[in-house]
Amino acid sequence: VYMPETVDNEANAMTDTDFPTINLGLQVLATQYEAEDDSFDNQYDTGLDPTTSYMFSGADLHNSTTRSGNFKLSEDIKTSESTARYGWGYEYIIRNGADYTLDLNGKTIVHDTINENANNNALTYLFVANHAGTKLTINGEGKIYSNNSAGWTCAVQGKDGTLVTINGGDFEVDNGIAVWAGAGSHIIINGGSYVNGNANTDHELVYSSGGVIDI
Repeated sequence: VYMPETVDNEANAMTDTDFPTINLGLQVLATQYEAEDDSFDNQYDTGLDPTTSYMFSGADLHNSTTRSGNFKLSEDIKTSESTARYGWGYEYIIRNGADYTLDLNGKTIVHDTINENANNNALTYLFVANHAGTKLTINGEGKIYSNNSAGWTCAVQGKDGTLVTINGGDFEVDNGIAVWAGAGSHIIINGGSYVNGNANTDHELVYSSGGVIDI
């Protein structure tokens, strides 16, 4: 830490005056050991997979959606925690050719909102695979719940040229479609449960509008 040359005598404290303050940045260069100790032992990261990114919030999910990799929920997530929201009611858009795998890990994602589109189109989507070549895989036990009190909703949608694989989980919507294969998309369903929580609606839970669905 050193005194910047641009600082003059005004940085010197005078009697009966407040001490001056400056903003400092600190860069730490360190080597990651294969095993480290904390105040208890060296087991604090036991069970963590170094090839997996752990998701604690809606913001974590938003920040991960353009990256390929393995992502695991560490906490239940509500979309009200999210830091961004895309137009036309899209919440989490897996895109740009990412190969994205989400492990629900026994956790719950809740999407319970009123659509905020400028044109008031009452339609929301929770997970959307977008852009040709993008792959979205959902693994593990857990729950994805989507509700739009201003209209209807979709929990998982594939768009043109994308591949979505669902290997488990509970998908529940109130007034909407659980899984939607858009034109040119391919969705593979190997497991999971699909529920419409609103008995007053008759939307198909698994729906294709020109896409391919293998069950």
